[in-house]
Amino acid sequence: MLITVMSTMGKRQVKNESDLKEMRLPEEGELFGRVLKMLGGENVMIKCTDGLTRRGRIR
Repeated sequence: MLITVMSTMGKRQVKNESDLKEMRLPEEGELFGRVLKMLGGENVMIKCTDGLTRRGRIR
């Protein structure tokens, strides 16, 4: 039995390099993190680049 799944999302295409935005780097006292879990409202659990798991807010 063969099951084929087709995704409706296409590959991102960039027409010009001028369309790309510069990535914002963290300033003093800031770090990047990845959302692990939505807790409700604007609260989230975040895995930070320093290895700690923190609770944060999306504003």
